[in-house]
Amino acid sequence: EPTIGAYPENVGTYRVKAYSVYENYYITDPVWCTFTIEKSDLTVQPKDTVVLENREFSLDIVLGGLLTQSSVKDVLGETLKYKYYDAVSGKEIYGKPSTAGEYKVICYDGVSQNYNISYQFGLLTINKPTITLAVKNTGADSKQNITIEGSFNVNTNITVTQERNVKHAELQKAFDSFVEANEAYSTLKLKDVYIFEYINYTDSTTSYLSKIKLYVPELFAEANNASDADIVIDESKYYVAVLSAEGNMQIIEAEKDGEYLSFDAGNMQIKALSILAHASQENNNSYDWILYLGIAVAVILIGLSLVIVFRKSK
Repeated sequence: EPTIGAYPENVGTYRVKAYSVYENYYITDPVWCTFTIEKSDLTVQPKDTVVLENREFSLDIVLGGLLTQSSVKDVLGETLKYKYYDAVSGKEIYGKPSTAGEYKVICYDGVSQNYNISYQFGLLTINKPTITLAVKNTGADSKQNITIEGSFNVNTNITVTQERNVKHAELQKAFDSFVEANEAYSTLKLKDVYIFEYINYTDSTTSYLSKIKLYVPELFAEANNASDADIVIDESKYYVAVLSAEGNMQIIEAEKDGEYLSFDAGNMQIKALSILAHASQENNNSYDWILYLGIAVAVILIGLSLVIVFRKSK
């Protein structure tokens, strides 16, 4: 059945001839021409995707070729399915994977009368949402650990080491420079320093830190002691100095979460951090002996003066 004005899109053989749309002209002896639309090559590939462990996810599809429609549904219908393989061993994973790891994904069962379909692999990366580890060098009686929330490749390994009473030169230098430019923090000092080391940590496109939860019951035990509560800065607020891998310094407000000190890392790769304390607390304690000595000397002088006055009065 001939159609007027509609250009065919599907595969097949067609005839076409010219005609006058507005009948302004009379076309004498119009010639029928025959043409054939053949199948075009089409590549179908799942887009590389990063998701978190035990979370629902869907995959976007990348189509390659000469397309007359833009959506996957228009081109392939709703028959497309997926197969998953372990990216290291190549073993097929039956069903949708949910545990941390890297998986190759390929589509199949796409149907189209207009395309010669070929399939290419995409990469699905399922990351761990948290890493919990013990803090090193905290002493035999310490139970300190740290929970890092974010997105971490299955091969990522992070170690955190605490340096007690040792000044981390780079962090101290960065903090001193920061305080010079921000006098509001001049009354604060670094307390305990935590050094971060990363193994197999990829960039922020696949891995990142979003929240740090530091388990420090000993620290809060100190804070509960009125004579030693130097980490409570203002109205039960806590602050941490954070040095990024790029060498940038930030002061971040933290909150007490049970026996954890918690703060948002803002997708920063942390190189070192320190809980901040009042600088004046330590300085005042260090000069207490001078005050006591001065009072003792004053009492002695007053006593001698009274003795002298008493003798003269005799």
